[in-house]
Amino acid sequence: MAPAPDTVFIRSIFTGHELHPGSFAPKPAPVQNETWILSIFLFLFVLLAWLRTVHGVRLKNLFSAFTYKRYLREWIRDEQSLAAGWNIALILFSLLSIALFIYCTFVFYQVKLPGRQGVVLFGEIAAGVLLIYAVKFALIRTAGFVLNLPSETGDYAYTVVAFFQVSGIVALPFAFLSQYLDTLHPRVFILSGLLLLGVVLLFRTFRAISAALASPRVSPFYLFLYLCTLEILPIVVLIKMLANP
Repeated sequence: MAPAPDTVFIRSIFTGHELHPGSFAPKPAPVQNETWILSIFLFLFVLLAWLRTVHGVRLKNLFSAFTYKRYLREWIRDEQSLAAGWNIALILFSLLSIALFIYCTFVFYQVKLPGRQGVVLFGEIAAGVLLIYAVKFALIRTAGFVLNLPSETGDYAYTVVAFFQVSGIVALPFAFLSQYLDTLHPRVFILSGLLLLGVVLLFRTFRAISAALASPRVSPFYLFLYLCTLEILPIVVLIKMLANP
């Protein structure tokens, strides 16, 4: 019978690693308190339910004006007062909804602004969205006064408001699902929301261009200037922030 071979010792693969313990004391896991997000979601869902119950016909007319151009003039004629209670409620809803979606997008892509996070960042985003649309609405009405185009610019100003309200309704489910649905990656809902909101924006831009070209009083130069400064520039800034967090 052949003798047993000598035992061969091989150096353990678990020696010489760089994973050195720093401390054996237990440390509490960091908890990020974002209950304020859930509170805003609950407020938005309650507000939307109230609008759907009390002003369901107006919401239906709003989506008809959004979808079909021939209904837009009727909606503008019936909803001339933006100070009406339901209009203010829907504008507030859309402002918070769009700001919350942008906030979720910033968090997902790790866009960090110095000294700004959580509810402070959300508040600044909401203020920025409000400022952009307020300036846009004011410039459109001012341009109509200066260029003597009150009817054309007035119609487009109300079109901007209508599409803003629709965008808020569109953005809410994607923001909610990106935060609370674990079965799919948040990227799916963020990208889907961005894509759909982009389609809404392109649709509104197409409406504006077609309406402007149909009117002989509107200068193509001023139309191009408006599109570059108030439509394209904010999108380029947002894309740059997401691409370079």
